Amino acid sequence: MSLKIVIEEYTPPKKSNGKLVKNEKKFFLPPIPWQWTLYDGSKIVSFGYCHTEEDAEIKANSALRDFNGYR
Repeated sequence: MSLKIVIEEYTPPKKSNGKLVKNEKKFFLPPIPWQWTLYDGSKIVSFGYCHTEEDAEIKANSALRDFNGYR
């Protein structure tokens, strides 16, 4: 199978009417804006969140090296 890295900007979940999901009674942290995912074919091998796109690239490449060393 081929390995693929996808880096995308994270969007928080929304209700069916398009409004952001918020719960005022719980502690709230704003989302970390960049998500990276490492796929082996259609299977997710690893994923994570970062504050910058550059950090996401570094973390994804590190996970790729770790996964190749494990196989």
